[in-house]
Amino acid sequence: MGIIRNFMPYDCINYIYSFLPAKNKIIMKHSHLISNIISYLPFQSQILISKYYYNMHKHKIVIKKDKMGMFLTNIVKKNLDKALLEYIQKIDTNTWFNHHKCYYGKYMFLNIISRMEHLCIQYNAYKCRLIIQNLINNKKKHKHKNKIYKNIIWK
Repeated sequence: MGIIRNFMPYDCINYIYSFLPAKNKIIMKHSHLISNIISYLPFQSQILISKYYYNMHKHKIVIKKDKMGMFLTNIVKKNLDKALLEYIQKIDTNTWFNHHKCYYGKYMFLNIISRMEHLCIQYNAYKCRLIIQNLINNKKKHKHKNKIYKNIIWK
């Protein structure tokens, strides 16, 4: 309540305070205790609390290689361009251009970058698609106009 108290009269603060739920009253009165309690939580739980704690612990986040495809798919589905940029800057993307069969639905892709581009088109993630196209242009891996990177798997 210290920050609010500087800007508002005490009567107004008490009036607003009377409408708050119990959880918010505790947070306003005892913010130092709340930060102490949060410090004992594991960092996986802390990053879900607020952006402050996420920024404090984001260097500890490690994504396993077998979960990377699902992680990238979720980023593209939600069109999180800033998260994609941050992730691209943190890792080596040269392996995305190597020939490695990637499966998604009924399609088979020759590499991760073509799968990502297909996902951007499928989910209308234009911001992420621009980032991926810039990555392709920077790596100088130009696609031929008539070449298709996806293969349909018929069952």
